[in-house]
Amino acid sequence: MASKLIDASIRQFDDKLAILKQIVALGMSDDVQLVQNLSISLNKLVTRQTAFELDKEEHAPLLSLVVLVTQHWVLNLLDQDQLTFINTLQVLDCLNKSWSFCSAFKQNQKAMDKLYEVS
Repeated sequence: MASKLIDASIRQFDDKLAILKQIVALGMSDDVQLVQNLSISLNKLVTRQTAFELDKEEHAPLLSLVVLVTQHWVLNLLDQDQLTFINTLQVLDCLNKSWSFCSAFKQNQKAMDKLYEVS
């Protein structure tokens, strides 16, 4: 149900990065329900095009925040919830199209080790 509501809300906006800027910081929460809904939202917002946009210099602060949030999820929340696990992996799959994201995410060896562990 939440997925359908999120999808309908997202379709109303053309600028997906503007939505991402507004909601991504909520991802630093440890509240499982909040992160579930946010991971669903990111899964719908982050596309190949979004990933390429994050490579642009003007989006560097947003990219840094996305990296921190996804690392937080990988390190602290993947083991707690299957829905967050699935959506996080799908988001990471899209974000892997961004060279800048991959370079920044790899800086955290603990997050990389955790991804290897769960794969």
